[in-house]
Amino acid sequence: FVFFFNQLFLIINSSKCFFLIYKMAQTKIRIPVKITIGILIMIFIFLMLQYVLDVRKFLHNPDGIEKNKLNNLINDTFVGEYEYEIYYGDKLKNNKDNKEQYLPLNKAEKEAIKNGMLLSREYSFKLNKTALKPREDGLKQYLKIISAITGIKLEFETGLQSLREEYAYAQVKIKCGIKKSKSANLRVRRYLYGYNEGYSTIDYKRSISDVTDQDRIIKTIQETIKPNPAYKSYQKLEEDIHVCSNKYSTESRLYANSTDPKIIHYCYEIAEYFPGFKLDPIKKNDEVVTSITETGYWYVLQHKGNATLTDDKGIEFEIQYESTFTLQYYGTPEKSISPEDLWPTDTFTNKIPSKKSEYSFRLFSSNHGTGPWSINAITVIDDIFIELLQKLDSVFLGTYEYPCSD
Repeated sequence: FVFFFNQLFLIINSSKCFFLIYKMAQTKIRIPVKITIGILIMIFIFLMLQYVLDVRKFLHNPDGIEKNKLNNLINDTFVGEYEYEIYYGDKLKNNKDNKEQYLPLNKAEKEAIKNGMLLSREYSFKLNKTALKPREDGLKQYLKIISAITGIKLEFETGLQSLREEYAYAQVKIKCGIKKSKSANLRVRRYLYGYNEGYSTIDYKRSISDVTDQDRIIKTIQETIKPNPAYKSYQKLEEDIHVCSNKYSTESRLYANSTDPKIIHYCYEIAEYFPGFKLDPIKKNDEVVTSITETGYWYVLQHKGNATLTDDKGIEFEIQYESTFTLQYYGTPEKSISPEDLWPTDTFTNKIPSKKSEYSFRLFSSNHGTGPWSINAITVIDDIFIELLQKLDSVFLGTYEYPCSD
């Protein structure tokens, strides 16, 4: 109202000025009336055009941020879970071409792609472990709900099933590296049955909790150690979106075809898999200590591929995704478990998975993770994630995680 009142006030004052100019033209300057009226009409038209442009700008962006400045702001700021929402909604609302829209790459994303990293977002939540007994029936219930909400056909029978064990190497920097080496989590996953059977993955991972600190993210990207090119591998920059928090992580992962359960025994072997690791020559033959994750096993059900989705304006777009259930099982001092208890079905019928069990939906950016983010895709998947949380609620969600305490 203040804006429109000011504009009306400007017009009224402009009219007074027209009247004064008109009188001056007749009494002193003696300009012909027709010429004077013509000049006044031209001034009036100019002011009205300015007024119309101001109104359009105000209605489009009441905060007064011009569109080019907004684009620059997004380019210079690492977009987090909450910052993008206003911009994305505005972008889609004003999408007159009815085509898929893309968010310009920011500095951190450009740095990641330059360093050979894929761009991804992982949405995850903990599962209600009691809803997964028996396992297959519980998973089918989850898949039915998730398929209905996402519009992606996810069936138990078509999923990639596997059983693995995993462990981490404790204090790698202190045990094996020099002072200048960077702290990171070194983790091995050994696949015992099913998909990836006979392979082990080795992950070198670092996390950034402050999603707004773009300089820190860029530095972490630059410090991420590349895998040995002799192995099948990949790297990614990922935003981890949890129910009540989010963070960024960089990860280097390679696949080792090995039946050796430990894979890495001595410090020098870390440098063989990750040549950029700053190994301390004095410690190169020291044994690496591992910590088994609660002597347990992890059952995985995964669907991955491409899907065509539609936003609320009817615009179709394609996404590359991974839908993954990860269920952890571990024994007790009274009763241990073996892989055979969990594969191919959970014959250990009295056992439910641990509270660490979770579901995740990973979304890759355009061009298989090497291009800019589709605004349509992120907006729709964000809405789907929220709807999943609302529909699953306390029946299927881990109640200790949701709702958020704050």
